[in-house]
Amino acid sequence: MAAPLGRLPLFARAGSIVPIEDGRGLKAIVFGAPDRRGSGLVYVDDGETSDWRKTGRTIEFRLRRDDTGPVLDVS
Repeated sequence: MAAPLGRLPLFARAGSIVPIEDGRGLKAIVFGAPDRRGSGLVYVDDGETSDWRKTGRTIEFRLRRDDTGPVLDVS
């Protein structure tokens, strides 16, 4: 895998949910769709302190399948 300076490769298992924050907010990138369910928990923080321990703000992602295909639930 080529990994030039300034660009890191990302390897993710099928069904992985990777949260990405950009100027418009938080996004979830789903890599493939598992045959079964998957879930993940993101701790919302400022990136500088450990205040998330006090606020306890989290976002839960749940990936499942229904009759139409993969569904991502967020709460």
